[in-house]
Amino acid sequence: MKKRINIIFLVLIVVESLLNFNCASIIHGNKQFLPVSSNPTGAQVTVDGQVYYTSPCIIELERDKPYIVTVSMEGYQTEQIKIERGFSTWFFVGIIPGLIFPGPIYDLVSGSAYHLTPESVSINLKKVKNR
Repeated sequence: MKKRINIIFLVLIVVESLLNFNCASIIHGNKQFLPVSSNPTGAQVTVDGQVYYTSPCIIELERDKPYIVTVSMEGYQTEQIKIERGFSTWFFVGIIPGLIFPGPIYDLVSGSAYHLTPESVSINLKKVKNR
């Protein structure tokens, strides 16, 4: 009887792990680090106009949406970079098992199915010409 309970428990563990198969979540999670640098350093960095950093910096972003990164410094032209959201290769790796198990659905809901590009931002700010 005890051996039968152990086998049932083992089967339940295997089934549960298969149901939670989600490559993108396991490999890189739902957040991505975006290094931002500028020349000259010390520029103000904003994400969607709300989060403030000073360059150089590393910004932690959720993978589930696109962003606008703005780099500005007094006496220099403001630069904006669009950070695009696309599907991660790891999401597609989980599609075949996902035909049987719902792991890729979890990747989509959590944002882990996506990858942000570019992977880093490096800006050479241009001086504003005095008139």
